Amino acid sequence: MDSDEERDELDLMVYNLKSKTGRHRPRSAPSPPPRAISPSTESDSLVTIAESDEGIGYFREESGRVFHSLPGIPVVIPTDNAETRRLNEEYFTMKLYLGGCHWGPVEEVLAPAQDGHTIRAMDIVSQGAWLDDMSEQFPHVKWHGVQFVPNRRPHRQNVVYEVYDISEGLHGAANSYDFIHSRMSGSFIKDYDRFLSDVKRLLRPGGLFMSGDYEPDLHTTESSIPRDQLPWTTKILDMFALGIQVQGIDRDRYVISPERLRTSGGFEKISDLTIHVPVGPWDTSTELQKEIGTHFRENVKLMAYSLKPIMQRVGLSQTEVEGICEGFRQEIWDPRVKIYNTYFGVCAFKEM
Repeated sequence: MDSDEERDELDLMVYNLKSKTGRHRPRSAPSPPPRAISPSTESDSLVTIAESDEGIGYFREESGRVFHSLPGIPVVIPTDNAETRRLNEEYFTMKLYLGGCHWGPVEEVLAPAQDGHTIRAMDIVSQGAWLDDMSEQFPHVKWHGVQFVPNRRPHRQNVVYEVYDISEGLHGAANSYDFIHSRMSGSFIKDYDRFLSDVKRLLRPGGLFMSGDYEPDLHTTESSIPRDQLPWTTKILDMFALGIQVQGIDRDRYVISPERLRTSGGFEKISDLTIHVPVGPWDTSTELQKEIGTHFRENVKLMAYSLKPIMQRVGLSQTEVEGICEGFRQEIWDPRVKIYNTYFGVCAFKEM
């Protein structure tokens, strides 16, 4: 058993699951009583599955990976330790091309309030690492991380996590948050109209909403092998699109755009950010761009591996999936291929 297989097996053990040869099976997801942790809650407790069976029902095993088992949320990428490592690496890369962990008027919004009220912020589908950095950078802010599966992540005293099915709506009192952040949540949210309605309800008048996600597509530069001559790249993207489509997610509406916020109404001072992130060290304009490309290419490869179960779910055999992933890896490592992914960010204030 190689190191990756050992880590995958460990993931299944940590989440109290067994591989295909084992006997343990996940229970159905529990239905905890509806309970919103109020923005005024000062508790620093963190829901954990490390020493109890309470987290079992949130997870299930599929194709050797661990996924959530909540029926209202699409099943796209795993929720296991291997995926957490990948997301942490992606976040490291994001900080390189953003120049930090945030952009836009965040510091202004999170500055101590002149009227003395406690600044409160929510991170939706919290991935942990971003919230770690932000809670350290803004220690006076009360941070609330929303997740749909428990984790065992340690955290600062000014952070509280809540675990619930976000497809049933966001918890919290109206007009109670100064800042709401949602990043890389396109694969978890089907009803963006309801989601944005919840965001507006939770934000204080003048509060800031910020979202960021990658376009679910890859593009080539003019000096690259053309995109239509990269069959494995095309195949894996088509399978991803099909895998989310059958679960009610439209690839063309995957990213929250400025136009969507304008159509939703209730937002003002809308601004956006577009960054082309190289997949590979082909952009030699600066050493930083080469470093970004090197890190991001490795992350994109691991993302392809994370999509193996969804490709099998839409009808491909394990052999076909392995062939697609290997072909894709070879294409993005080909020095003649200059390919990039686009990161879209948007932020807006709730109307006063």
